[in-house]
Amino acid sequence: MLCCFGAEAVLTWLMVPVFEACNHWSNHTVLYALVFLRAMTGGVLMLYGVPLSTCVYDSSPLEDRSQLSIKFYLCLSIGVCVGPFVSSIMLTLHQGGAHDSCYTGRQSISVLGFVWAVVAVLATTFLPYDLEDKKPLVETPEEAAESAQALSLAQAVQRIPTRVREALVWAAVLPLSSQWRGRFSAERSFSIGAIEVATALLLEVEYSWTPEQIGYVLTGIFLITAFVGAFIWLLRKQVSDFVLMMGMAMISISGAVLFVDFGGSTGGHSSPWLLMLADVTVYSCMFQLTAFMEGIATEAALPGSTSYCSLENYVVMRNLAIQIPRALGPPVARALIDSCGRNTYAVLQLCLSSVAISGVWFAAKTARSDAVSKHL
Repeated sequence: MLCCFGAEAVLTWLMVPVFEACNHWSNHTVLYALVFLRAMTGGVLMLYGVPLSTCVYDSSPLEDRSQLSIKFYLCLSIGVCVGPFVSSIMLTLHQGGAHDSCYTGRQSISVLGFVWAVVAVLATTFLPYDLEDKKPLVETPEEAAESAQALSLAQAVQRIPTRVREALVWAAVLPLSSQWRGRFSAERSFSIGAIEVATALLLEVEYSWTPEQIGYVLTGIFLITAFVGAFIWLLRKQVSDFVLMMGMAMISISGAVLFVDFGGSTGGHSSPWLLMLADVTVYSCMFQLTAFMEGIATEAALPGSTSYCSLENYVVMRNLAIQIPRALGPPVARALIDSCGRNTYAVLQLCLSSVAISGVWFAAKTARSDAVSKHL
């Protein structure tokens, strides 16, 4: 695993000489080289990400899995801010010149390669070499009460009939359940992948924003997503997961309506801030709903590695359901906007949000409603 972290840093740094040669190589050669190296980094990420996630969830107490999932996606939302922020900073510092993209790409990739190197060093220092049991931490009465409540809820999920637990696992992954309920991760990944690219395209084409302005806006959207995640994490102490999940589901559908181009007062486009409000609403809600759905799925996963709905198989299916639609989202969104217009893209986002909510409703009703306590 430590070798994989180092490989991420090396593969990222290998993109630097490609940017160095971008003025000498053909555009297609540079494009294919960057796509190949990026695909390699993604492959390495899957190589260590799947066993690491499985190990973390499997070694965590049952009552901590939902909280762990929420914290993971909170950290992930903070991490995705780095890319657009670094690129925008580099563009701002290097204004003018004929080769801005080459210079900015080279500098940005160098920074990200350094980040991966730091991650490798930190992993070497802090990752445990074994998973032997350690003494439990001393908890305050409030923390003990919260842990007891979480344990009771997780145990209730595990006492749900096996077929329903399998449906809960599928609900967090793909529309492959034999029943109507299900399908969340794939739709969510496709939706947010489309949002990231479509927002940049619309701001550049319809509103003539510069690349650095777009980068700062995307950084702000991701940062707000992190704040929403922190707020939801704190709010769980006061509000039930069922209320939070259904509330975010309804808000995401409402936010998807804001993607529609209502037109301006002079016959132009609606305000770009309306587009960004839609981005923030849908992106942040879908991101946090993923955390809740993953927490439920890890609680409902069946014991043993032979079942299709075991924890090990769920983590593999989840990663495939996230990475493949996320790769398809950007080209589909760009093609849809180019051929059919922004409002067709808005309809797509509204449909994706609505379809994904079926899985959220089933999971929330089955694993997080008051009726779950009857299984205890």
